[in-house]
Amino acid sequence: MNTLTRRLLQSATATALLGVAVHLAAVPAGPEWYAWFGAPPFVVRSALEGTWIAPVGALLIAILMGVCAWYGAAALGWVRRPWLHRTGLWAMAAVCLLRAAVLPLLLPSFPDLLSAFEVIAALLW
Repeated sequence: MNTLTRRLLQSATATALLGVAVHLAAVPAGPEWYAWFGAPPFVVRSALEGTWIAPVGALLIAILMGVCAWYGAAALGWVRRPWLHRTGLWAMAAVCLLRAAVLPLLLPSFPDLLSAFEVIAALLW
């Protein structure tokens, strides 16, 4: 693995770990965090009302980001390789590329998607 590839993979792994931390911290931090990080209004409302949607959604996203971090760390040789490692990495790359490709197509129907966060996330992640 060349140096640039290694650095990009390290960056992606660190970003996924940061995402895990943010999503786990949002649960006890409350509705203000959900709103500040750009959660949809129904998620913020769920956090305000104390229903299960906000915490369960945050935990599910944290788990998915944790899996991404695990696969990235395994590719770097930091941890044991998970089952179907190569297939998992390809699937994650496909989902991320699809997200980036679909964003411009969804903008006319969903102009709320045109936030700095969504654009940066689609380009980087």
